Amino acid sequence: MNRQLAACAVLVAPLLVADRAVAQAPLSAADQRLLQRLVLAEAGGEGELGMALVARSVLNRVAIAQEGDVAPGTYLARNATLSGMVYARNQYQPVSDGSLDRPRSAADLARAARAIALAQDTARLRAALRAQGLSTAEVDRLLRATGFRTRGAYHDPSQAYDRQNFGNHVFNADRFSRRVDVTGAFEERFGRPGAVSAGVVGALGEALGGEAAGDTTDGPATGGAAEPVARGGSGGGSGDRKS
Repeated sequence: MNRQLAACAVLVAPLLVADRAVAQAPLSAADQRLLQRLVLAEAGGEGELGMALVARSVLNRVAIAQEGDVAPGTYLARNATLSGMVYARNQYQPVSDGSLDRPRSAADLARAARAIALAQDTARLRAALRAQGLSTAEVDRLLRATGFRTRGAYHDPSQAYDRQNFGNHVFNADRFSRRVDVTGAFEERFGRPGAVSAGVVGALGEALGGEAAGDTTDGPATGGAAEPVARGGSGGGSGDRKS
């Protein structure tokens, strides 16, 4: 190994370790693709933080449903999987309007992958939100959120619990999240401190002076979650349709 290659190996080795951690996360490849497409459809114009919060709210629903302290069919989901949540009846507008399956560029999918990695790293997400000037209480509400709507959407009374504005969305919790330690359930299933996005392979290619590997994340996945879609909003019900 020549001196340049050795230096690149030292530079990239920590990234490879972190990337292996992401690969071992409880999100399957299909779930990862589905969540990437959902956050792009729901919050693609809201920046990495906006997309991360959407991803976090969806994963919070899955964690709550998998905790076992709520009845089957929570969030109107067919099952307690990510696909079960995303494709639950009347939950996310991109499912009903078809934008979930809109073709996405490799760059957009990589952007979404970085946002999901941020959502899974609670300490980094908290720090990023605090850097936006949010208080500890406001950040806590966003980290526990299980639903969201656009600010101009129809107001559903069941979305009035622990509301917190961020960007063009109003995030909220629900009655299910009051029965479960949402943060604990999330960390147990999806928490990935120091997670690195799927773009690490491209970074490796650049570091070695070769062609950066392209983003291979493509194609729709499968998905699931609870409340009717807020009329006029971008999607994501509160999770408690009948309350």
